[in-house]
Amino acid sequence: ALVEVNGKTLLEIAIRNLIENDFRRIVINVHHFADKVIDFINNKIKKHKMINHENINCLYIGEYSNNKNVIRIIDAVKKLKNEGINIKLFLVGEFGNNVNEVLRKTEQNKSFVSSEPIITDKMNLVKKYRSCDIFIMPSHHETFGLVYLEAMSQGLPVIYTKGQGIDGYFNCGYIGYSVNSKNTYDIADKIKKIINTKSKIRIHELIKNIIVLKNDFEVGKELTNTIKKKR
Repeated sequence: ALVEVNGKTLLEIAIRNLIENDFRRIVINVHHFADKVIDFINNKIKKHKMINHENINCLYIGEYSNNKNVIRIIDAVKKLKNEGINIKLFLVGEFGNNVNEVLRKTEQNKSFVSSEPIITDKMNLVKKYRSCDIFIMPSHHETFGLVYLEAMSQGLPVIYTKGQGIDGYFNCGYIGYSVNSKNTYDIADKIKKIINTKSKIRIHELIKNIIVLKNDFEVGKELTNTIKKKR
């Protein structure tokens, strides 16, 4: 299983083929060298989200405040929609100082934008992440932002703000792209860049035990600290 062919192990090749064919659960029966196989799976296999280029589903989760920049997210997606891209935006949130404007804008664009309250059930939240292709949160001001890691743990590339949050922790294009939060065109351009990326954006190798995270959705302080230490 760990024999390499053209720089990739047979196990990795098999797992990637299954993922690309939309297998959601993979059971590996290990006998010989079990510890090495388990270590390889936990630390070497990098998850990536396969983008469905015919139907792009974008996701935002958080409060509906001016700082979170939800109106500009809608405008960016609308720009791509007007260009002929089959794209939808799913908003998950309810509180904040811009709720009324976000809901009004959502109603005006209900053919491709929808809104629902915060999802408190963990498994339903996992399903929401997995049903989408790109996570977008170009806040004007942002802390490290666990929600980015939640999205990444489910294989989603992310759009984030230059100089804020997770910007600087990863090379540009590795887990997504940073944007100017005040520039709708830049946000739209980076979404399009993810859609058009031929080599799939992959989740950073420093996120350990990604298979466990993918099943249990336990993204916490240990993961955050691991990434911060590697900055």
